[in-house]
Amino acid sequence: MSPIIIFGTSDLGKLALSLFSSQGIVVYCLLDDDLSSQNELIDEVSVMGQLEDEAFIKMLGKQCGAFIALENPRKKEIIELLNGKKQNIPFPNAIHQTSTLASSTSLGKGNLIAMGTYIEERAKIGNYNFIHSTTNIGQAAVVENNTTIGMGVLIGAHSYISEECWVGTGAVISSGLRLGKNVKVLPGSVVMTDVPDHSVVQGNPAKIVKL
Repeated sequence: MSPIIIFGTSDLGKLALSLFSSQGIVVYCLLDDDLSSQNELIDEVSVMGQLEDEAFIKMLGKQCGAFIALENPRKKEIIELLNGKKQNIPFPNAIHQTSTLASSTSLGKGNLIAMGTYIEERAKIGNYNFIHSTTNIGQAAVVENNTTIGMGVLIGAHSYISEECWVGTGAVISSGLRLGKNVKVLPGSVVMTDVPDHSVVQGNPAKIVKL
């Protein structure tokens, strides 16, 4: 696999660096807009420039892949920037060795799947998602694109998580439900009904607290 440039030096960037390094994949450098981080070493890998540095963007493609370790909306902006400037950029997945994906799982690109996560049969994971430790995604569940799922989340079978959602630590999404686009589920909530686009839900059972 080609070397990777990681966009972002937050905890997500550090986690991605650790996951790629554990797989023997070379991380060429990290990029970040925080000027105080420039030239910093993170696990012996340098922070070499800012997120929109053309010199590094030109390297993407045949020379290097990219991993976007940023939260929205900046993550979405950088993904659109890179895909608009260059075609065929590799966006590898960063998967912890203790996570389990069923052989029938459909997995897109640019995803981070952290320690101890279990993804069951026929589940579909799209692109650029962050799935944190010890989450369980049930059979035939769908997670679209650009979504963050916190630690210890349970997503029931045949559930559908639309793009750009945020599901907090310890939340439960009951089987067969649909979260609309850009839904935020606050930590510890138990969702038992479909949730419309652009809603914030909280509680057990979860109720809409903001549209």
